[in-house]
Amino acid sequence: MADLIEALSTFIRVAECRSFSAVASEMHASHTTIARRIDFLEDRFQARLFQRSTRHMKMTDDGERLLGHARSILANIDLAETELGQRSSDAEGLLRIGVTTALGLFFSRNLLGKLYELHPRLRIHLLMSDAPANMVEEGIDISFRIGEISGDSLIQRRIGDVARSLVASPRYLRDRAFPGTASELGSHELVDYCYDKLPGSWTIENKAIPIDPRFTCNSSEAAHQAVLAGLGIGLLPVFQIQGDVAAGTLVHILPGVMIEPLRLSMTWPPGHRLSTKARTFIEFASTYIAPLVCHRTGVPAESINPANR
Repeated sequence: MADLIEALSTFIRVAECRSFSAVASEMHASHTTIARRIDFLEDRFQARLFQRSTRHMKMTDDGERLLGHARSILANIDLAETELGQRSSDAEGLLRIGVTTALGLFFSRNLLGKLYELHPRLRIHLLMSDAPANMVEEGIDISFRIGEISGDSLIQRRIGDVARSLVASPRYLRDRAFPGTASELGSHELVDYCYDKLPGSWTIENKAIPIDPRFTCNSSEAAHQAVLAGLGIGLLPVFQIQGDVAAGTLVHILPGVMIEPLRLSMTWPPGHRLSTKARTFIEFASTYIAPLVCHRTGVPAESINPANR
């Protein structure tokens, strides 16, 4: 079984790289070893997986079918190891974690100390960017993704849903009428955060509300700072603005309305065995990050009194 798993892992990388030599270099193995693993699979499944010539390599239909099964098999093995593997207090070494800017700031401020308290021999390299990273090229062990993930071969573990809220600063609202319905947002200055789409609408109460933002950026933290500066109303993750709301520097707009939450997932590359330090961090994130970052959708109406703005 170990030989089969190793061969499937190698097959996935060859399918992605379309090169025996590149995979051999990546896995610190010889070209012959990589070829032997592919031959093993072809013998086992009685199917040709690649059409090979001196210049080109093309996957066959059977290869395409096996690729889907191989990814599913290794994903389930990795998830089983993560969920059932022994927790280790001896996790050590460098862990490279990809994370959005807002989540990275929240993690550094609220949870990094706890992680080091539990696992003092871990070293963390946090790579912060709101755009999805190429985990293999950048050497990232685990990455957090907010939003739906499609067309990606990464193994995914859903943590929960990130609630969002409409907020504005008292400074912005001082001389403006407080919006009472979503349709009234069109008469206000808006701040939009979007890294993967063109600005156009916000989905509120399951309806797309057209927006014409005053300020648009691809950084949630830049949008956060713009809203704090009084530039307009923004739609931001609750975990990012809850401290500002408690301090009175931001207030909720349209409390109680249903705003579609965003999925929060951890991802890691397929075909790579999860290290003890990676499994330890995944368990830590599920235990400590999820309860603080993932909230139910909406803000209770009693949480804000417009008269206090």
